[in-house]
Amino acid sequence: MNYIQSKLESNTNPIEKELAMYLICQLRTPISRCKQVKKIMPSLIAKYVIPEFHNEIMFLRARAVDIFTEYGSMEL
Repeated sequence: MNYIQSKLESNTNPIEKELAMYLICQLRTPISRCKQVKKIMPSLIAKYVIPEFHNEIMFLRARAVDIFTEYGSMEL
């Protein structure tokens, strides 16, 4: 998760940021099974995903919606 968080920083290349967001979507099952990672998901979403809803780059906005859709119903 540290690698993914580092790629979600604002000064990251948009393609790398999109890849990190894609990995979060694809790793839903392992993330939901790991209590430590699952516990940090709300702060990760608040800090990195929700701000992307206002990004001028459309594919990053779309990926933010994907993540929010994937984890919105997850019980923490």
